[in-house]
Amino acid sequence: MGKMPNNNGIILGDSAYPLLPWLMTPFAMVNNDAEKRFNCAHGRTRSTIEHLLKRRFACLNFLHVEPQ
Repeated sequence: MGKMPNNNGIILGDSAYPLLPWLMTPFAMVNNDAEKRFNCAHGRTRSTIEHLLKRRFACLNFLHVEPQ
């Protein structure tokens, strides 16, 4: 665990997931404006990607996955 098979990118995950070298999650506790801006940008980006994927792959609307 912890190794992504392809090192060509990162995945955005929500706060339910651990921070890993290939999985970018928001800051749990915001300490400054830069972290706050990061969390806002992260949330907007993740939301946009989710929306696009769910439109493209409608079956994802019914997929419920929880981290192990």
